[in-house]
Amino acid sequence: MTTQHTYDQLRHNPPWTVQAVFDDEELGGDFAYTVGLHDLGFPELHLWARPTEGDDVGLDWMLSLNDRGHLLNEYGARLASGAIGVGSEWTEAFDGGDAIVSFRVDPAEDREALEAFGIAPDAEILPIRWSLAR
Repeated sequence: MTTQHTYDQLRHNPPWTVQAVFDDEELGGDFAYTVGLHDLGFPELHLWARPTEGDDVGLDWMLSLNDRGHLLNEYGARLASGAIGVGSEWTEAFDGGDAIVSFRVDPAEDREALEAFGIAPDAEILPIRWSLAR
């Protein structure tokens, strides 16, 4: 018998982990991705620390390690509960509303290109692209 997880269960106690990767040259190439959504039958998720879209490249603004972990756990729960999928778009406010981030789930990309080497070789990985407005 399998247990169906609810959104709240997944959000507060995710059965996956988040792998953070840091740009050792400190050029803003940090990112993170989930490891374990594939085991539940879903694609993994990938999130860059700096904007991937839009005019503001965020030279002085990025999602912190804590932000990326929290967001990927939140979005993993949404994905597993059917609330988001490829093509989903939404916005969130940061810094007391001074920064608005627009997110979009893109189709699966190659794990090698996204440098998501910690996921299962047969897992799909969906990049979450985003833009920043201040």
